[in-house]
Amino acid sequence: MEKVFYIDLSGVKSKEQFHKVLERELPLPNHYGMNLDALYDVLTEISDKWNIIIYNSTGFRCSMEKYFDSFEKLCRNVMSECENIRIRIYD
Repeated sequence: MEKVFYIDLSGVKSKEQFHKVLERELPLPNHYGMNLDALYDVLTEISDKWNIIIYNSTGFRCSMEKYFDSFEKLCRNVMSECENIRIRIYD
């Protein structure tokens, strides 16, 4: 059964805030390192079907453009490697 997660990035303007939201909304392990490498590792190790919907991303995208670009690249890589993970990002 697919698990659906809705992640609202309203008001998120830093890496720390971003990872705190992910940590709150996703069932991440206690050892989650709160960085993109750790997120990649966690997502590629999941065996369940996950559908992650990220919305209200404009503020974070504008304040952390390079980091957000890296996050989008991570999402593409995870989805190409893991057919059980779907990630959509909306402004």
